[in-house]
Formats: sequence, structure tokens, C-alpha cells
Amino acid sequence: MVERPGWASLEAEETIQWTGRPVVYPALSTVAKALAVAAIGLGVWLAGEGYVAVGPSMPASAPATLIGSLLAGIGVMGAVTPLLGWAGVGYLVTDEAVYRKRGLLFGSVESCNTDRVRSVTVAQPMPGDLFSYGRVHLASPDGEFVLRHVSDPADVAATISAQCDGASPPTN
Repeated sequence: MVERPGWASLEAEETIQWTGRPVVYPALSTVAKALAVAAIGLGVWLAGEGYVAVGPSMPASAPATLIGSLLAGIGVMGAVTPLLGWAGVGYLVTDEAVYRKRGLLFGSVESCNTDRVRSVTVAQPMPGDLFSYGRVHLASPDGEFVLRHVSDPADVAATISAQCDGASPPTN
């Protein structure tokens, strides 16, 4: 039996079929870029303070220190933000609905009733093919409902499709 996530408030008769979260790979590429900016900022700050010699000896430089501090701060924030975004997303599939949670502190939960789903499709970008993740799209009269960066999206789509009345089988 799959354990119910703490954020899910389900009806008594709902049965959990699958639960998961996005894979972390897409967030890690953004984190790596942001950490590179932070490292450059740290280098500029150290050079501005005179801790690192960059060419002939120069006195400490307030503009270099300020720019380095700003770059380092922006880089650290740029690294933390996608990880917080990733940590705040959760997915849940029951026999009644598909749920998507967003947010850590003040999160929201959106749902798509399985009896309203008309089609389930899978999309995998090139990195998703390499690391086995992708998007699962649910089409209903209410609009499109997307689970992003799902591990093994074809399996998740098949699980969702099995719960839906009259939905076409998953397609790539």
C-alpha cells in the first residue's frame, strides 16, 4: 500500500494508486549555473578586498567588493530557489482524481477528476530520454493538467489512464 502524503486530504473511499514528486535533475542544472555565478562573485569580492592578487598589487576596491558581494548573493539565491521549488511539488494519483501540490509553506493543491479526463499523453525532452523523466498531460473539458518532470512518465500515464473513464490510452 502506498503511504498517503501529509498534504493530501482524501475522501474515505479514495484509493491511492501512485504518489511521487518531480525528479531533481532539471533543477540541478540551474543550481550549477547559479553556483558558478556565486563562485565568480566570491572571486571578484576576494580580489576587491585584496585577498587574491590579480595582476599588479592594488589597494582594496569598494566597487569590486560590492559587485562581488552582489554576484555571490544572487548566485546563492539562484541556487536555493529551484531547490525550494522542487521540494514544494508533489503528485498523487487516486482512483478518483489526480492531485498536484505546489509550495512549501503556503502551498496549494490542484486536482483533476479522473472521470473528466479525455486523454493522457506523455512528452519527453532529450534530457528526459536520457534520465527517464518527462511530462504527463491530462486533457479534460476544464483544460490541461500537467505533471512535470515525472520519473518514468509512461508508467505514470498508464496508471492514470487505468483510473479514467473513457480516456484514450497514453500516447507519446
